[in-house]
Amino acid sequence: MLVDVLGIRVRVRSNSRRLLRILEQAFGALPAHRFASRAQQAELTLLLRDGPTPSRITTPEPMRMHSGAGVLLGILDANNLVTISVEQRRALLCVNRAMLGFPYHLRYELMEFALYTLAPRMQRLLPLHAACVGLRGRGLLLSGDSGSGKSTAGLMCAADGFELLSEDAVFVEPTSLRATGCANFLHVRAETVKFVDDARLRERIRRAPVIVRRGGARKFELDVRTSGLAAAARPLRLAALIVLSAQRARDGQLLSPLRRAEALAELTRAQPYAASDPQWSTFCDRMLALPAYRLLRGAHPAAAALALRSLLDSRDA
Repeated sequence: MLVDVLGIRVRVRSNSRRLLRILEQAFGALPAHRFASRAQQAELTLLLRDGPTPSRITTPEPMRMHSGAGVLLGILDANNLVTISVEQRRALLCVNRAMLGFPYHLRYELMEFALYTLAPRMQRLLPLHAACVGLRGRGLLLSGDSGSGKSTAGLMCAADGFELLSEDAVFVEPTSLRATGCANFLHVRAETVKFVDDARLRERIRRAPVIVRRGGARKFELDVRTSGLAAAARPLRLAALIVLSAQRARDGQLLSPLRRAEALAELTRAQPYAASDPQWSTFCDRMLALPAYRLLRGAHPAAAALALRSLLDSRDA
């Protein structure tokens, strides 16, 4: 099986049709983003291990990460792990049959770890915990803490005709500020659904499967690829930084300009992992040459999409 993930063409092999099906549900039919005229190739092996299946497992162990001798290792337990060699452009994912009962953890903690580590490092992309939406090839980087509303803002923008790049993981080429991501799912809280004006989209969300985060949060998992929403067909070139805020706008002005020092402080605080990357300073130099804004909350979540559309329209003009 072949899948396109974050600009890389990945050949996937497995001894389990079920593992292949789970990976295809997560990464199949994504736009083939490219950072070069010819895509780099990588290999992912999915191995379902034989052996006794433990009973009464309620939640898999959290992942622990190790590295050495050019190999990255992510371990849930002795039977469920990922090994990655960027130099060899290969990753191996091993799970036992008990893990098949936890497709959410399998996808988000093992498969994403394998592909979201291998593909960006092969292309020297900077990983960011952020969302990204765009229009006409230009992207807005939506930064904020977990729970700040990135998914809701992404949903409202996508419903308003924006292209969705990603709701929570964006990978950026530091010099050109071209960004990629996987627009496979949007995760929507139940209380957010009533704010979706499109009745058909609202019904699709309500019929979507429900996932449960490790912290206990329950969300609808809307498949963007079958939702009627638009995924970004190619990498977006970042045009502005948007820092999400829980503060309410008092005068209807949702966008408040940030000075360079404020934008740098917000980026550094929200991106502790990326800030340790050797490419961080190059990214900041390029990113902080662009306008930056704090996005306050309006009376209706859809107001954020209107404000961001006006921003991009004014920049284009």
